[in-house]
Amino acid sequence: MNEKGFAEIELAIFLFMLTCCLASFVKIDSHLKIVEKRDLYEFERKWNEFTPSNVQRVYQEKK
Repeated sequence: MNEKGFAEIELAIFLFMLTCCLASFVKIDSHLKIVEKRDLYEFERKWNEFTPSNVQRVYQEKK
């Protein structure tokens, strides 16, 4: 095989690996966004439990 053939094969392998890496990064990024949204919803749900009446009730229970 000549030099041009090797260069084309190397380029094809490089582009394939680059495509795989980009696809992995996109998949990881989308997964992290899903996890971040889930954690945010969980935090908001717990935060909404702290209404003034609930805080006052807990304070009185501890007394």
